[in-house]
Amino acid sequence: MSHQYEWTDRPVWLIFVTAFLIWFLVETIYNWLLIGVLSRSTLPLFPAFTDSNKDGQWPIQRKFLKLKNEVINFGFGYKCSLNAKYNEHFCLSSSVYEHKDNHMRLQIIFVPWRGRATSPCFVLSSISDSGDRLITDNIYLPFGGFYPKQWNLSRRPTTGSLTRLLALHKKRLQKKKFKSVSWEEDPVEDLNYQSKLLEKINMEAGFLLPHDAEGTKGRITWEGRYRMWKEIWLLNYLGIPCKYS
Repeated sequence: MSHQYEWTDRPVWLIFVTAFLIWFLVETIYNWLLIGVLSRSTLPLFPAFTDSNKDGQWPIQRKFLKLKNEVINFGFGYKCSLNAKYNEHFCLSSSVYEHKDNHMRLQIIFVPWRGRATSPCFVLSSISDSGDRLITDNIYLPFGGFYPKQWNLSRRPTTGSLTRLLALHKKRLQKKKFKSVSWEEDPVEDLNYQSKLLEKINMEAGFLLPHDAEGTKGRITWEGRYRMWKEIWLLNYLGIPCKYS
């Protein structure tokens, strides 16, 4: 187009490189501003979960009814429905299921997407008698933080099928010879324990600032912002998360 409309007589490779650098700069500034807003906002990075006292919170849509039957056919039984309240206007809902052998839990998170649409995210978890966890999920939201060393996490944001994700989780259990045991913890207590543990670890690792040092700087350190910025790029353009270490 530049040559056709005689905007410039520069070679194509130079035009391409220049356009790429401008686009990279604009995208970086936009993402960096978003991370800064999140850092200074009052939204909890690790929200507390509460029991919603409802028998499932499935959206009334054909695809979700099909998914619900799929979950039951895989041998999962309903445990509870949870809410994670971010503010007065936004509350994230999820449902927890447990496999019939009691060795695997499935959390389905209903993420609002583009207005009224809802996108499900799946988190499959198994636990050992020593407290180690093997987790397989398809969460596509950027985090960039740190996870406990006892957690063996595999994040597959491009895997939208529960069938494929479940097959991958079982394959990982066999490959790593993970000796899973029955779940004894209440789902609400366990998820709230995970939230507190993640907040503690990310403060110790330098991803988050201590509460008494936040002030006008926000909650996320510069290293944490860089890690989150990097994961946004990886997820948006390559479909892979950061290495969680």
